[in-house]
Amino acid sequence: MADKKKDTRKQGRKDASRRKRDKEIRYAAYTCFKKQGYHDTTVDSICKAAGISKGAFYWHFQSKQDVFLSILSNWAQEVEQELAKQFKDSLAKREPIEAVAKALELEARKERKIMPVWLDFLTHANRDPKIKTVVADFHKRIRKAIAMLLGPYLKYRFNEQEIMAISGVVFAAFLGLICQYLADPDEADFKRQMGRFMPVLKSYLKKPKNV
Repeated sequence: MADKKKDTRKQGRKDASRRKRDKEIRYAAYTCFKKQGYHDTTVDSICKAAGISKGAFYWHFQSKQDVFLSILSNWAQEVEQELAKQFKDSLAKREPIEAVAKALELEARKERKIMPVWLDFLTHANRDPKIKTVVADFHKRIRKAIAMLLGPYLKYRFNEQEIMAISGVVFAAFLGLICQYLADPDEADFKRQMGRFMPVLKSYLKKPKNV
């Protein structure tokens, strides 16, 4: 029994070390993608930024594409977790529209940094089925998370398909504002625009008084 516990602890340390190194490589790759663009980034440049050998890189990831897919997957997971947290808060406060605005505002701060890299990567989606699948899954996960957050508030007036459509429009507006911010940060202030848009959405989707 003691040996089994010892082996379990040892495996736990190995798994933690691997997750830590995965994260370090993802960050190094993201830095390279941001500076050089996805196309011009090489595995060698990622290894140099991470301070590791190519052998160590290939122990963790199969290719630079594999690293970016991992970055995108982690991004989606972080957004889902933030929306899930806001979902719990909104159920207590019964104000999911404000919760959506808050969650998206928090994410916007991070997305302003990753968006240029994501847009660069997105241009490759139609050329590579694997990339297209991951990007589609990313969008689907976020739309579903927003729909989960809005669902309790909108179910009195809209069916499931309509709620998904609304969540898709909200997500599209989020991405659109981020893109506008990159081109014109003075005019496309995310917090200000979302602050104006969400009350309008709230008034339109207001729950019937008799419910």
